[in-house]
Amino acid sequence: MITAESDFAKKHFHMLGVGGMGMAPLALFLKQAGCRVTGEDDNFHPRVHQMLLANGIEISQKPDLRSADGIIYSNAIPAIHPLLNAAHSEKVSVMRRGEFLAVLSQRFKTLAVAGSHGKTTTCGLLIHALNQAGFLCNYILGGLFSDDSYLPGNYQDGSPWLVIEVDESDGSIHNFSPTISLLVNVDWDHADYYQTEKKCVETFKGLIGRTKEHVFLNQSCQNLRQLDLPEIQAEIHTFGEGGNAQLIKFNDRLLEVGGELPPCSLSVPFDEPFNGQNALAALSVVHLLTKSLQTNLFQDFPGLWRRQEILFERDGFSVVEDYGHHPTEIRNLFEALQLKKEPLTVVFQPHRFTRTLQFKHEFAKVLSQAHRLIVMEVYGAGEEPLAGGLGKDLFELCLEMNSGSEIYYCADPSAVLERLELIKHDTGVLLFLGAGNIQAVAADYTASLDSPGTYERLDFLSAVSDRLLEDTTLKTNEPLANKTTLRVGGAADYYAEPANETDLQVLLREAGKYSLPVHFLGRGSNLIVPDSGVQGLVIRLSKPFFQKIELMDDGRIRAGAGVRLKELCGLMRRKEVAGFEFLEGIPGCVGGALRMNAGAMGGWISEVISEVVLMNYRGDIFTVAFEELHFGYRHCRELLDTIGLAVIFKAGDASCIQTIQHTMDTYKSSRKESQPRLPSAGCTFKNPEGSAAGMLIDQSGLKGCGVGGAEVSDIHANFVINRNSATATDVISLIKKLRKEVYQKTGYILEPEVILFGDSWMNYLDPLRKEPCTTQPFP
Repeated sequence: MITAESDFAKKHFHMLGVGGMGMAPLALFLKQAGCRVTGEDDNFHPRVHQMLLANGIEISQKPDLRSADGIIYSNAIPAIHPLLNAAHSEKVSVMRRGEFLAVLSQRFKTLAVAGSHGKTTTCGLLIHALNQAGFLCNYILGGLFSDDSYLPGNYQDGSPWLVIEVDESDGSIHNFSPTISLLVNVDWDHADYYQTEKKCVETFKGLIGRTKEHVFLNQSCQNLRQLDLPEIQAEIHTFGEGGNAQLIKFNDRLLEVGGELPPCSLSVPFDEPFNGQNALAALSVVHLLTKSLQTNLFQDFPGLWRRQEILFERDGFSVVEDYGHHPTEIRNLFEALQLKKEPLTVVFQPHRFTRTLQFKHEFAKVLSQAHRLIVMEVYGAGEEPLAGGLGKDLFELCLEMNSGSEIYYCADPSAVLERLELIKHDTGVLLFLGAGNIQAVAADYTASLDSPGTYERLDFLSAVSDRLLEDTTLKTNEPLANKTTLRVGGAADYYAEPANETDLQVLLREAGKYSLPVHFLGRGSNLIVPDSGVQGLVIRLSKPFFQKIELMDDGRIRAGAGVRLKELCGLMRRKEVAGFEFLEGIPGCVGGALRMNAGAMGGWISEVISEVVLMNYRGDIFTVAFEELHFGYRHCRELLDTIGLAVIFKAGDASCIQTIQHTMDTYKSSRKESQPRLPSAGCTFKNPEGSAAGMLIDQSGLKGCGVGGAEVSDIHANFVINRNSATATDVISLIKKLRKEVYQKTGYILEPEVILFGDSWMNYLDPLRKEPCTTQPFP
């Protein structure tokens, strides 16, 4: 068992979501501590990906669960992730990042930085100051430094101290009992978890009560100043302005400690009071641990990535990015920016529907200070959209409260970029603000400033057009509904059909440079395209190069990703090879079948595979044997971060055409009797353990139930059909209705089998079960 007393050296941890700001630093720490660390993520930022690889983190979608001592996963990972299901099946324990960090912290004298805002900046300042003072400590930051002068995670052999951020958002804060707690502020947030301000405050009071030796409280924060604390074991220290603060004063760039110690220079962007309070918090702890303060503790402080980060400066015009997504954070940032007394243009992406709804009026009030405002749609982070909590709702309220500012609503990144192209920026500050995909928008806009001419839709087309063969198809705003079996949905930002592997490599590499999401479309038989369309690049391997079928010398068959399953099945019949009859009637292609581990009539495509030829998103091509692949129900783990180019199928068993045809005819007849003929995406839900989705829907009296033009088939209840010009919204609404009513009537939770193309079901489905946050050791 791995407990707080265990030796972590040589343990193997696989980290799911390793590219996240909380996960990457933890991965680096564990690697330096002697662990083997593997990890995966479907949305790496290039900087994070390069940092992990350079420091020995193995990026792999296929961990050896038999050797893994545990799976650590981020809050962004759904509980239904295939790897988590596989880990449970293999009896490998799993922990959320916060739970694991709590167990890890018990091995050290832990210094926990907590609060609603400014944790990462304060933690970064504290790490830098302790390093400058020569105080050795371990640390795990919740972000990245602006440059590479520090890694965000560091193991210092021989030091008993561990500096960490403690996150309150998911309740894992209840598992920490630090040696020292530093609270920078307390403000109500995370309304999805804390329904009232009192519950939020009580959570921080609980951390104070569990702290063993010292607690530092910011007296500039009214909630902390007025905190009603019971008798606790730790010694209380105060800092800031107000109350009975022991360490005070922020004057320009100087921080003074009671007027007795020499001032310390502070180097942070804009020199604003809020960062001054963060620095004073760090100094308070440094003073306790080192018993002195030096004058250079903040000298050469690199700053924090996405915290008031200046992306571009020229001739009086600046582009700045900040992670702030709470009204208090935005208010503090605006105060700092307005010290420059220059025009302020803000592009704001709200984070979470619950937060937007909770603080809508506060957001509108503070955002009204901008001279020009562009409101994006909310980044849901897995939440279901809430009436009144949409980006458009915030935009409309900002219009009502407007006192002369220009205000625009741009639902998607391309609209933001088009709006910015129309705005003349001679002076002032353009601020990209919020948490979500706004980071990519900021990067794309800034990249356009470094090249002459007008901004042209990410410059992607001009970057690739001259490098592709004439036979390669490349379009913009390409409708996708007619490329799916359900016949619903919007358009793709970019759509490509590469002529060969070389052009596919060009597309992937250039898409990576421009941070374009890439999505692969087969024959569109098991997916729903949202009405809003698909952001990024959609690629279809449908050209003749990817539709080749070759008979190999050893009897095996090599089929390209674009080969239709019906065609493959027909070839096997003509070659008198049995074992492929189950593919008859599956409306898909080899590449899609591989990704989904397609199956029917008791057969699975994984059962007839010998090898697969894969390409990663960097364009590298490699072959993987069947034994190295991890197939499960409707998924292949390796295909989460690679593209299937071809499949080498087993030789199969010899038979005769008549016998094979008879089996195919039997399957075909069965399908006709049990499956609808109208457009559908195939089976809508996965079969839950111990039951069948169609049976549960039927028993719940939902056959024939409809929303708009979408309807539950009266032939097979697990099929949603497009009966009358349905929209994707109709289909999604019906799926939500079925899921909710089946759960209410049977207790079963149905999980979609059909893919929401270019999006995630986490952004649409209601949570039907809330798992408690608990900490438990790995067995």
